[in-house]
Amino acid sequence: MEALKRYLVDNFESVFILVVLVFVAAVVWFVDAKLSFLNFFCLPVLLSSYYLGIRSGVLGAFLVFLLIVGFAYLYPDQFIAPMDLFGLWSSIMTWGGFLILTAVIVGFTHRELQEKMTEALRARAEASGNAELLEQTMSTIREFESELDFKVEE
Repeated sequence: MEALKRYLVDNFESVFILVVLVFVAAVVWFVDAKLSFLNFFCLPVLLSSYYLGIRSGVLGAFLVFLLIVGFAYLYPDQFIAPMDLFGLWSSIMTWGGFLILTAVIVGFTHRELQEKMTEALRARAEASGNAELLEQTMSTIREFESELDFKVEE
């Protein structure tokens, strides 16, 4: 599992582009409520911003935007659908599902960040403790050195 995670992080840009392309194509061809599923693209954009920085997140969002605009320009009838009561509720439920999924992803990344901060603070405290121990050892060595110098002079 750790190897897969490392691979995905190391090759996130390629994986991001592949995911975006596959899902844009799938949404355009197989989903009737396309406008609701456009919220899905927030997830890879959030992940790319978190793992790769703001620049990659913005570039990814722009890529998604261009792909959707391109598909909407080529196939506008695919994006216009009559809305009945079932369509309304399915759109709201899809949107809610993606909203919850986004909260889960952001929560997991926040927890991961907190764990890294806790580990860094623990390492800092340990380093501080080691510095105190080193200072005590140096003080003992200085005392021993002065005693040795005194005995050598005698």
